[in-house]
Amino acid sequence: MDKLITTLDSKALVVSKNNLHELTKHITKDITNNKNLLWFETLWSWADANKIDEKVLPRSIVPLLKLSNLNLSNLNLYSIPKELYNLDNLEELSLYNNVLQNLPLGIVNLKNLKRIDLSKNCFEVFPTSVCSLKNLKELHIRSNWIQTIPKEIKYLKQLKYLDMFNNLLIALPDEIGELDSIIEMDFLQNNLCEVPPSIIKLNNLISFRVKNNNIKTIPKELFGIKEVIIC
Repeated sequence: MDKLITTLDSKALVVSKNNLHELTKHITKDITNNKNLLWFETLWSWADANKIDEKVLPRSIVPLLKLSNLNLSNLNLYSIPKELYNLDNLEELSLYNNVLQNLPLGIVNLKNLKRIDLSKNCFEVFPTSVCSLKNLKELHIRSNWIQTIPKEIKYLKQLKYLDMFNNLLIALPDEIGELDSIIEMDFLQNNLCEVPPSIIKLNNLISFRVKNNNIKTIPKELFGIKEVIIC
């Protein structure tokens, strides 16, 4: 029999033999972790209520579980359902231009996430939970109201690009000098008064933007870093 019909909370799901093994693996994982299998339904109901197209968030299980890129920009979202964080194959997540003020701690489950865009939201506090995403390479969080960066930023050892343009930053933590992989940092249009000397430890840094701040002097050590652009 080429197709197997599985019923989940009154929905009939048609699964080809080629996808059956993968589906079984995910369901077994859910059962092992004591997860409620109805999270699919909850997530789909949320997507329907927010008029999110099926091409963006699939309404069938296998494509949903395979999803690697999710764009939830420009949707006027006030919150993100915890069920979203079961999509552990996500590598890119855009929440650009919504009205989010925080992120649930569940985001730490997105262990494969490499790029997240939180720009143009309503964050007043840096979402520290993001610092647990150890494979993150790009963090975009421009045009919010953030004043400080937590010391936990140092755990983002794979981070290559940090974009905090147009926030309310008043200082950078010394721990920012522990972002070993960082290539570009954008702090244009903030309220920074100084640059921490720890920046000189960033051997891969080639672009460091701090124009339109309140910085009076730049540490002379900073000019010894090859190809740093202060513009």
